[in-house]
Amino acid sequence: MFNAVSKDKLHQFLITVFYLKTFLISRVLFSNFALYFARATFEFASQREKIVNLNRVMAKVSVNKHQPVYQMPTNPAAVRTKKYALPTQKYISLAMRYFFKTQLKWVLIPVALILINAVLSLTGVYPNLWIYITVVVASLLYVLFWLIQFTGITQLAQYKPMFEKFSYEIDNRQIIMKLNAKEGSVMKWEQIQDGYKDKDAYVLVISKGQFLHLPFNIFTSEHDIKVFERILKQKELLKA
Repeated sequence: MFNAVSKDKLHQFLITVFYLKTFLISRVLFSNFALYFARATFEFASQREKIVNLNRVMAKVSVNKHQPVYQMPTNPAAVRTKKYALPTQKYISLAMRYFFKTQLKWVLIPVALILINAVLSLTGVYPNLWIYITVVVASLLYVLFWLIQFTGITQLAQYKPMFEKFSYEIDNRQIIMKLNAKEGSVMKWEQIQDGYKDKDAYVLVISKGQFLHLPFNIFTSEHDIKVFERILKQKELLKA
């Protein structure tokens, strides 16, 4: 009789400990997600301010107030491209790809939590399905947050300059972006943070939310493509 009562109390105690652990782990996971969400919101606000500032640089320059592009010192040997506008869907794709690239190290956290819980469940130490659900939902919400932000950028008026048609004059000093013969702006290579060669274009990363997407077909010759690629290697944006 005594053994039966003891076993019953022990069973109740283990159930209590199980639910307590479940509650504490779920709370920690949701707290971490809230922290990541808050940090992401702050990071996006800072990033949005950078994009707005850079859009002011890329916006139309009034010939009456500023020096026209055609009066700026240019290099006769500069690479010149055809006019091109970045499609909004392509922008979202580039932004999400770069997001996943920069966030790759954080993938280890949910993966580690899932593996640890799987081991505990298979060994019978701590079977808990809610951990899987919590980790997956939190991860999906974090990705969805950034997808919404990047999609929103394509719809807002202050980001319109990012999607206007520019032709480019590129040399090892600068990138001149022309709206027309008299309007445009200059971007220094120091503003470019990263770059890579895609299957059909070169992509220059200015920030997490801003890119210069230069398809191969906007260059006027194979020679210009080789010159541009050589500049990218000199700037250490492509591997030599």
